[in-house]
Amino acid sequence: MNTKFWKQYLPEFKEKTTQFYNGSMSQSEYKSFSGFYGSYAQRGGHANMLRLRMPAGRVTKERMAFTCKMLKEHNISRMHFTTCQTIQLHDLQPESVCRIMEEAIDAGIIVIGGGGDYPRNVMCPPLSGVEENEYFDVMPCAEAAGDYLLRLIPEKKMPRKLKVGFSNSPMNLTHVTYRDLGFAATKEGTFDVYSAGGLGINPRFGVKVADGIEPEMILYYIKAMWLTFLTYGNYESRVKARTRYMQDALGGPELYACAYQENLKEVLDSGEDLRIQPSKQIMSKKRK
Repeated sequence: MNTKFWKQYLPEFKEKTTQFYNGSMSQSEYKSFSGFYGSYAQRGGHANMLRLRMPAGRVTKERMAFTCKMLKEHNISRMHFTTCQTIQLHDLQPESVCRIMEEAIDAGIIVIGGGGDYPRNVMCPPLSGVEENEYFDVMPCAEAAGDYLLRLIPEKKMPRKLKVGFSNSPMNLTHVTYRDLGFAATKEGTFDVYSAGGLGINPRFGVKVADGIEPEMILYYIKAMWLTFLTYGNYESRVKARTRYMQDALGGPELYACAYQENLKEVLDSGEDLRIQPSKQIMSKKRK
């Protein structure tokens, strides 16, 4: 991981955070800025929260050790696991939130893009790889997707956040059929792909845009989703800016699927190599 690249953003965060706590920046102005860093001022504006990105929800022993170290060093008494499988720390004073950000990057934990209109943490079933009756272990794919989405954060600004998830069994614990982009494992060792779904106000079931894609091809579908969102997402109204609104904006699920397929063809024809290495567990499943 290029720590120098991610650290280049931190001085501005420290500067703006100081301005906010000095009273020279409003909370709304600070919120629109700080989301990029995975941090917001809490209600009342007396402390910050911070999200530690855990790719595919995987809390390794090293990431857990870092989190415990921060809890002790900064006397943090409140934290929780978010619905997107990050670790969220609460009640942080300005000096603490800035220090934790920098030390997190040194520990291989990225906070950039944890809020605001950016790709969020990729979700994965917590027992993937050991779950009874799973189709195959999707963790390697979810982690590869998380790494790729980090590369898109400094690129063009999206209309709103983008949530990607993977499921490993018919239980669909991560609700991938209701994600902005969801990869549902099949018994054949492939993925069915769902796009432009979402819960909340005006929920939409994701549009099935592909059947039985090979795991090594997932990044092509992620880039196609990104391009589709950039092209057809609503930049004018934040209320209608989530991907699920593109279904109606384009005339319904079928026409949305056509628009997505056009962007997918563009990605596939570009010559860019986005293939990932399939895991041994997937290949073993295919041989059965």
